[in-house]
Amino acid sequence: MKKMLPYAIVSVLLVGIGLLFFVLVFSYVKMQKSTSSDLIPAKVGGARVEEIVRDVSRHMLLPSETPDVYEVGDVSQLAGQPFFRIAENGDVVLLYLGAKKAILFRPSTDRIIDVSFLELVATPSATPSATPSASP
Repeated sequence: MKKMLPYAIVSVLLVGIGLLFFVLVFSYVKMQKSTSSDLIPAKVGGARVEEIVRDVSRHMLLPSETPDVYEVGDVSQLAGQPFFRIAENGDVVLLYLGAKKAILFRPSTDRIIDVSFLELVATPSATPSATPSASP
């Protein structure tokens, strides 16, 4: 009995350390996903971009470049970002990188919700990312 006690203690400690390691790794992965640098996960392409640009151009004069268009899939992931304070799921963002302009558009009501200037931020991978700044 006394010979088995050290083995039991070591076994319990190893299992505890393994569980702690698993919980730490799981928490880290979950935190990385929630603080991802991707503002909006679903990029819109093709004919839908042309349709959105046509709809927005009825309300305002747009830059002559082709925008990157993204759809808001889960507005709760954008909480705390002033540009998206009144955004809803299904809204689209038109990013004009050359003109440094971001437009939040709601197709369901055919309304422009917000317009903002872009601040281009260099990332460590040397690929610029666009972040809408607060509207003036």
